[in-house]
This record gives sequence, C-alpha cells and structure tokens, in this order.
Amino acid sequence: MKPISKKNIPKKVKLIYYNKSSTLVPSELFDHKNSLNYLKYTTTIQTNDLAANDLILHEQINNVYIPNVEINNFIFEKFKAFNFYHYSSLLIEKFSNTHTDKFSQKVFLNVNNGFIDILYFKNKQLIFFNSFDYKSKEDILYYLLFTFSELSLNPDNIHLVCCGLIDLDSELYGLLYNYIRNIELLESEEIEGIDSNILKSNILLSNF
Repeated sequence: MKPISKKNIPKKVKLIYYNKSSTLVPSELFDHKNSLNYLKYTTTIQTNDLAANDLILHEQINNVYIPNVEINNFIFEKFKAFNFYHYSSLLIEKFSNTHTDKFSQKVFLNVNNGFIDILYFKNKQLIFFNSFDYKSKEDILYYLLFTFSELSLNPDNIHLVCCGLIDLDSELYGLLYNYIRNIELLESEEIEGIDSNILKSNILLSNF
C-alpha cells in the first residue's frame, strides 16, 4: 500500500464499528473491571479481547463493545490520532437530539442490511434499545409490534420515525403503514461524491 502524503492526510479521522456486539450499562452501575462481563451474554468473547466504551447521553450511559485491536493499530500507524466509536452510540445520540415538543414519546426504526435497530424515547429519556436480525419485511413488522406490546405502546398513537433501507415506495413502508398510522421518514442529506442510495442505507454517514 502506498504511503499517504501529508497533503492528503485528513484533519480528523473517525472509525465507526458497525455491528450488533454492544451493550448499554447505566453509568452508576458501570465498572471498567467488568467491561467484558457485560458483553458475555450477547457477544462471543475471545481470549485476547479488550473492551471499550462510549460515554453517551450526557454521561448517563456507557455503551460497551469490543473494538478490533489490529484495525485500531493500523489506523494509528497511518494517522496517529483518531477517535473510534460504536455505531449505536452515534445512532442513540443522534436520535436523542431529534425530539420535538410535539411528541413526548417516539420510537425509531433504523433498517440496516440484515438487522434493525429499535429505540424508544419517552420524555427525552432512552427507555429501550435493541437490535434484531431479519430475513423479510414481515420479520421487521413482527419485532416492531412485539416491542410495542412489551412496552405497552399503542400502534395507533405512537410516533414512529424510520430511516435506513426504507422509503415511501418500499414494500416495507406499505406493510408498516397497515398497522402504524403515524410514520415519519428521515431524509438523509446529500454529500458530494457519495451515492444517495448509500446515504439512505446508513443515516450516520450524513452526520458524522
């Protein structure tokens, strides 16, 4: 690989880990010594793994995950200074700032390729966050309605905000609208040089 010339070195480098292997821990209960233990029920842990955490939502929550040491070392060798995050940390922070006074409750659905994220905010507080694998649009509807049921939310009243691999012409949107009337689609901002379909599939690209 050719070395990067000084004039082409970016001023800031951000590395985002894009996977479902993370868990949220309230800051009051968080202990660095137990970081890997928080992950053992949801993530396959290897012998040499080291845990990292992002402090989010005004330092109220630690998002614990396992970064790839080899990737981090490679980026450090190339750029020296960089920041890395788990994508769900950025997603939660973004959605926590998307509230309006009009709605005291919001559910967010982020549709990724092969899995979805569901978040529920009440009075600007994060109440629920989870990710689910899916193979069909019916799977997405099932997990969404299951979440509504577990949280005692009424599909006729709740405000659902969707982003990712969904648009007004998609079969998924049509299916969801049969059960949930109040649906909003977040639009991604255009970035020069990046295909609009790529931006639609990952809302973080237009914000970070």
